[in-house]
Amino acid sequence: MAVSVDLAKQLDKAYEDLTVGEVLDAPVAALAGVSDGDAEKLAGRVRGHDGA
Repeated sequence: MAVSVDLAKQLDKAYEDLTVGEVLDAPVAALAGVSDGDAEKLAGRVRGHDGA
């Protein structure tokens, strides 16, 4: 099933014109409202997750 979606409002301006594949490869900070610092904190939480 084909789906069409406009991601422009969910991405920072620099990432708005990327293909879906490029967006999937983009850093978390490409999401609108997520700073580089937020992305680092998230990465630390994911790396530190022990599955418990």
